Amino acid sequence: MDEDNTDYLSIKDFEYLHCAKKLGKLYFPNGKKRDDNAPIFHRNKSFFIELNDLYETIDKCQINNQSIPSLEIISIIAMGDTVNLCDSTTYPGYTIEKIKSRNGLEWKNGWWRPKYISIDKKVPIQPKKAEFLVITEKNPVPIEHIGRTSVRAICNYTGNTNIKINVRGIEQVITSIKDGLNNIHNTNFIGIDKETVDAFTNGVPIIFDHQLRYIIAESGADYNYSAKTEWHFGKNNYFAIIKPTD
Repeated sequence: MDEDNTDYLSIKDFEYLHCAKKLGKLYFPNGKKRDDNAPIFHRNKSFFIELNDLYETIDKCQINNQSIPSLEIISIIAMGDTVNLCDSTTYPGYTIEKIKSRNGLEWKNGWWRPKYISIDKKVPIQPKKAEFLVITEKNPVPIEHIGRTSVRAICNYTGNTNIKINVRGIEQVITSIKDGLNNIHNTNFIGIDKETVDAFTNGVPIIFDHQLRYIIAESGADYNYSAKTEWHFGKNNYFAIIKPTD
């Protein structure tokens, strides 16, 4: 692999770097994590995982006695709390919580009492794990079953304590996005594949090839990247940083 070309990483590049022991860390925009291997004054970093852990989690996972690599991986998309609600205007991502704040005194029932008002507080998102959608050429389960929550659970795997992967075939992704777009406001529709819809609403591709563009075009997904993955060659390995787009 060309060390000067770090704008794009394919599945083959990912496999090569793992075999060559040149995979580093993947840093996310949301959350913090302590890195005990870093210099003492630089140990509190953005939330991250080891890319080798991601590779090995995917490599060891089996669905219906099929390994994920045997299903022919074409794309890996970061999703969930590590990247959700994060763009150039809200960086890092946060949620809004209502809290009570003291605002002077008020005369009530014959006494001066503290007066409280409700205000919005921005709470930074702190992920517990990194979540990914792994898209494969072949369907891991029959396509007509993917709308069932119990079947989707078979395709969702937590191997490493910091990593969760959701596996879908190309055909399942396209169908799930179309169903999601058509029924997103239909409260009676229970077949939406929430993991796929979330990945194509808030997710960020980290490793992919040209077929991802085909999926977006074929499904009709209105997918505007709110963040991007930047690959860098550091001290003897490649590492990646997910950042909001400008």
